[in-house]
Amino acid sequence: GRERGDVHYSCVVQGAGRGLTVIVPVLSSTFGACEISAHVTTTLSVSAAVLLETCRAFSQARDISGNEVLSALLHFVMKEMPVRLPRVCEPDVAGLAQHWLTAPRHASAAAYTLLHSRLARTHTNTRHTIVEEWKKKLGDGASGFGQGLEPDQLTALTLLAVVGSYFQDSLDQATATPVAKGLMHLVASDNVEHARIASLLLSRGATVWSVHLKSEAIPLFRVLYARYWRHQDFGTSLGDAELALRSLAPVLPREFVEVLGEEMSRHSQLVGSSSGSQRSITAIRVLLAIIKRHPIPLLPALPRAVEVVLSTLDPAHPHVRQAFMLHSTAALKEIVRRFPQAAFHQTTQRFAVGTFDALVVIFDVRTATKWRVLEGHEGPVNAVTFDGAGQRLATFSVQEGRVRYWETGSSGPFGLFSNKVCRCVQQFTVPESHTRPNPVRVCHAHRQSCMHFAVGLLR
Repeated sequence: GRERGDVHYSCVVQGAGRGLTVIVPVLSSTFGACEISAHVTTTLSVSAAVLLETCRAFSQARDISGNEVLSALLHFVMKEMPVRLPRVCEPDVAGLAQHWLTAPRHASAAAYTLLHSRLARTHTNTRHTIVEEWKKKLGDGASGFGQGLEPDQLTALTLLAVVGSYFQDSLDQATATPVAKGLMHLVASDNVEHARIASLLLSRGATVWSVHLKSEAIPLFRVLYARYWRHQDFGTSLGDAELALRSLAPVLPREFVEVLGEEMSRHSQLVGSSSGSQRSITAIRVLLAIIKRHPIPLLPALPRAVEVVLSTLDPAHPHVRQAFMLHSTAALKEIVRRFPQAAFHQTTQRFAVGTFDALVVIFDVRTATKWRVLEGHEGPVNAVTFDGAGQRLATFSVQEGRVRYWETGSSGPFGLFSNKVCRCVQQFTVPESHTRPNPVRVCHAHRQSCMHFAVGLLR
């Protein structure tokens, strides 16, 4: 045995090159000549973070004192230690990326936070150097990574994706393209952790990666929705599965709506499969959630969104209509509530939508079909409303600064042959001073006041 305090143990570990990491119980200038290895510092930082987080979570769950102290220590190890202690060697970025990819969940989360903090402290020029070093190991992605990713490529992809997601100015466009393709490949991987990491990075850098994934966005959304629907099979939480889907939808709205439209149109599955029915109904719920969370970015896809929701109410498929009725009508009500570009008339069962292409599309909800397309505006249509009888429609374009008043005519089969169907019977210009301050507010205001005023003038 030994008496406590009489003997000290120290450990010297050789790192990359000639660097050494020395672990001693008491700080001493005796070891000043020894270099510190960034690779070992990486492992120690991750280990310390995991230990502190475990203790913090335990004290919080058991309501034991010390939770605040442990949280402060965790924050210190994660973000402040290299700044406050200049002699502490920064952890190696590649090592942190590898820990994130391969370590168990708690250690992986710690490595991710440490990696982000490490890059945030790094000078812009150093980040550029990191990008130049690792983009050579990733390759140009010309083969589409069809044969899978080698370990060095995986590390390179992770590092470059973190840089692109959080520090966009440090990643050039030529490098961003293979990184985006690599993330798309990884998100479809059989490795659940790698797929989760790719989903996280796609969500954090959605505006960056969407530019490079435009042509492949539909296959990407198919994968993301499948993983969202089957998140339990992949061992991921609903929040993790939803993250990339929710982040990419606002920047790629048309592709997002198209994929949800595919999911909603699984009519053959609805008849004999409850799981198929639920998968399709879940697609409407996802669309409804995005409408509530990101209504403005979804505007370019609004007419198509209305069309795919209405397709579930097709009377030719009564079982489908019955299964979807509650969810589809909820989605249509939310669209009317959120968008001044949409209006519904209960008696005539008409649903009108203004588009970015200066058109107004009128749907017949009874038949779930596109009934009329109104042409005449010279700019995006920002607000629409029906009169009380549903036979007249007022539309407004902020860009054009003009309200147009349409006589939509009779519905039903005989309306197709009427020469009074969908005529623009009057138009007038709105003073520019009324539309200049806030176009979005103007759209809602015209929905409630100016548009109804126009209807009143022509009665």
